[in-house]
Amino acid sequence: MAVIKSVSDALMQQRHILSLMGIRQWGQLGTPVVQVRSLVDRFAEDDKHIKSMQNEIQEVQAEPNSVLIPPANPVVVDDEMCIKSVVKEPSKLINNTHQSINSAQNTPSNIIDEVSTAQSADLSSTAISYVLEGIRVGEWVLLADISLIGDEEKLVLASLKTALSRWASERKAFFSVESIRYPMNDDLGNSPTLAQKCLDGFILRLQMMGDITKFDLIKLAFLSELSDGVDYFGEVQTLPQLLAMHQDANAKKQLWQTVTV
Repeated sequence: MAVIKSVSDALMQQRHILSLMGIRQWGQLGTPVVQVRSLVDRFAEDDKHIKSMQNEIQEVQAEPNSVLIPPANPVVVDDEMCIKSVVKEPSKLINNTHQSINSAQNTPSNIIDEVSTAQSADLSSTAISYVLEGIRVGEWVLLADISLIGDEEKLVLASLKTALSRWASERKAFFSVESIRYPMNDDLGNSPTLAQKCLDGFILRLQMMGDITKFDLIKLAFLSELSDGVDYFGEVQTLPQLLAMHQDANAKKQLWQTVTV
């Protein structure tokens, strides 16, 4: 099993998958969201504080014979020179400063770090891999996992693609063959979440091809089993699988009549 180099690689892979689906901004469900004030608002507030402090300094300097009044709550020191209480006003300024710093620390960058931490906990010790080939023809999406089928089934699939391509060309119907593999490269680790999202994104891309106005009419069928660790939770039509078509010519006829109707 490949070892993940960094969580950022997994995030880049997930962002690539979602970008294929047209999703540019995203976040996982349950991710805490913090509303951060804009820089303009924070600068304006800081400017007000600075002006207020300057006015106070000018007022003090304008009183040449000002009388020093002891604070109502003076500093109390015990035998071990430990400060028990302090003057209130400076304390408020210090506390406000710390609160501003803590608020500024809740930035989108920190939120992304939390998402990365959550994703790293999702890494699985069980390797998930698949090589999917998808056929989009007319109003159908046909999928097969090449890594799970034998040579006879691959021959049936190749013959089916050739026949469907010829039929689509004659009827001026949409036809395309796409493929995807997971993991996308050997440097990325194995995450069940990314494997599932990669599958879902690939299927969605096939469904959105051609005339987008007919998206709701697209039907999906699997011509082979799916690899362990992933599944499809949408509506699926039942068609003969490649092994059945290899063993029975009637099964191949049944699929052809259903898809090309």
